[in-house]
Amino acid sequence: MARGIRPAAAGIIIAIAALASFGGGQLLVMNAEKKYEAADQGMPETAVSEFISKAVSGDYTGFFANTQETDPSFNSQSAYEAKLAKVFDNVSASQIASVLKNDGDSEKDYMLYSGDILLGTLKLVSEGNTWKCAFPCTGTESYTIEVPAGMKISANGIEIGDEHRIESNVPASNFSQMYDDSYTPMVDLYQLDNLLGQPDIQANGEDGYSCVLDVLSKHLLLGRTVTDETALNTMIEDAKLIAQYPAQEAALSEVAAIADTNTSWYQRYTTLQNAWFTSHSTSSFTNQQTMNTLAQSEDSMVGYVTFDYFADNGEVSRTWHIGYQMTMVKENGAWKVAGMAIDNELNPASEATE
Repeated sequence: MARGIRPAAAGIIIAIAALASFGGGQLLVMNAEKKYEAADQGMPETAVSEFISKAVSGDYTGFFANTQETDPSFNSQSAYEAKLAKVFDNVSASQIASVLKNDGDSEKDYMLYSGDILLGTLKLVSEGNTWKCAFPCTGTESYTIEVPAGMKISANGIEIGDEHRIESNVPASNFSQMYDDSYTPMVDLYQLDNLLGQPDIQANGEDGYSCVLDVLSKHLLLGRTVTDETALNTMIEDAKLIAQYPAQEAALSEVAAIADTNTSWYQRYTTLQNAWFTSHSTSSFTNQQTMNTLAQSEDSMVGYVTFDYFADNGEVSRTWHIGYQMTMVKENGAWKVAGMAIDNELNPASEATE
């Protein structure tokens, strides 16, 4: 005997069927959306668009690392990102057009333009279902690096090979003011070209090394960071004494006591006339500090000393923002000034007064 379905039960069955049909349709739509989204992410055009969007917004995350893989360079990350900031400065994403130049299966190159201006070449490298973006940049700056003789160096983890060495076992340039080279450290010279800015140099297998820019030769001098407070304070006090003689606050004999007198800088210093400096009753040194002080050998160091010198004669007062580069050698256990150069731009306060 046939059995009928009660209306209430029929309603439940219809509702369940409708819900199942609706849920299944939703599932199909969601799966399709994910499929299309994944496919879109795998499109090179999407990678280009995302790179442009990030670049114009100042988000350079991953760009340097990717570029180092495709086009290794001795540029520092900070110099690279500073270059990107200039390239994409005042450019909106809508102003940038991409032109496909190389259409390889795993690598593609796009020329990026803002109007008629070429911004650079964007390189895409296939990685699974995505594309990694690299944007190589070439600079125009050259740097000569002085390294303790025989030491191997790197930049960005890339060893700087012998093909970049231009001289070997020569006197360090900041000791050129010494007539007796028995205290002069010997160095190897390396040259790096087409950089975006000052490279970050590391001594292979050694910690605590960094560079200071020689204000005279403009070479980068590599050495171990000096942390000896006694040596650093000696450098400051010697620099202040050198400044006091022109101000008629110290005798030449006092300067001779802290200097290697067999040097060209000291012989020039002895000819300095200090009669022009107005007599004064009040003077003081403030903000004295050392910066970037490095040991080029066991008995030598070089670094910057800056301080502010104030003088007042009751009618006129003035503050000088002074910066010196000091080269020191240890002779018979005592530090002596072996060379110096005046560069008041080293003083942070000099910028505020310009």
